[in-house]
Amino acid sequence: MWLVLILYTEPQAIQSLLRTDALSSQHRASRELMRLARMLRKPEYYQELLGAGRNEVALANYHWALYILLGKLSPTLYVLRKNASS
Repeated sequence: MWLVLILYTEPQAIQSLLRTDALSSQHRASRELMRLARMLRKPEYYQELLGAGRNEVALANYHWALYILLGKLSPTLYVLRKNASS
């Protein structure tokens, strides 16, 4: 997966543009949704397979990706610049 850094002079909401572009080209969105569905269907199996900590991290990651794609979360990119006078 590539990380794309876009610099803006004004703070702007990125929406789900970066996430959808990254996922749509490789059909990753459907795979992540299917993985989330499987993990929710058999939680004991995946906790044993991955361990409790990694299972929670994977579930959180797949939920986060889904919420970004649905537009429930709007990531914002802030560019911090050092003042020339400092």
